[in-house]
Amino acid sequence: MKKTKKRSALLIALIVLLLATAIGYAAFSTNLSITGSATANMSWDIHFANATCDDSDQTKTLATASIGQTGETLSVAVTFSEPGQNATVSVDVVNGGTIDAKLNSITITAQDGQSQTITANAQGVYQAQNGVIQMELNAADPAFAANQVIAGGNSEEYVMEFSWPDQGANNPSSVNETNTFTIQFNYTQNS
Repeated sequence: MKKTKKRSALLIALIVLLLATAIGYAAFSTNLSITGSATANMSWDIHFANATCDDSDQTKTLATASIGQTGETLSVAVTFSEPGQNATVSVDVVNGGTIDAKLNSITITAQDGQSQTITANAQGVYQAQNGVIQMELNAADPAFAANQVIAGGNSEEYVMEFSWPDQGANNPSSVNETNTFTIQFNYTQNS
């Protein structure tokens, strides 16, 4: 009888051990199935809007501005007859997309095909010169000028001043000559 009890106990122990092994295996071999979907709905749309000229203190029109067909370029034509004249062009830059955009540089191409790419100085001001004509661009909002990021769905106004400085050399070839500039703002995704 002792042998039978030992066998029964051994058989029960083996069955318990087998069941524990099976349960342990099942616990560690569970299949995990994950389903789902992700959608990225982002868009990029930076363009010019509402270009206006202000040369009201002058006796004749000194500047005109027009936005290119795709909205990515701005054409400005200035006609100065003497040093000391200036014209101001205001333009909105619209971020019609959903991605925040940062202004990195501006490319200005003169009518002779020469172009220059300029970056902002420490105050967020862009300055360029073509012959005797100087151009200075500022963000209309000084708080914006420091970082120049336009959030998706927002817009910012920029003011460009074109001038023939008083102290500039009198360049007869520029007198009453129309100087045309194509301006492009170069934006990248703000990270």
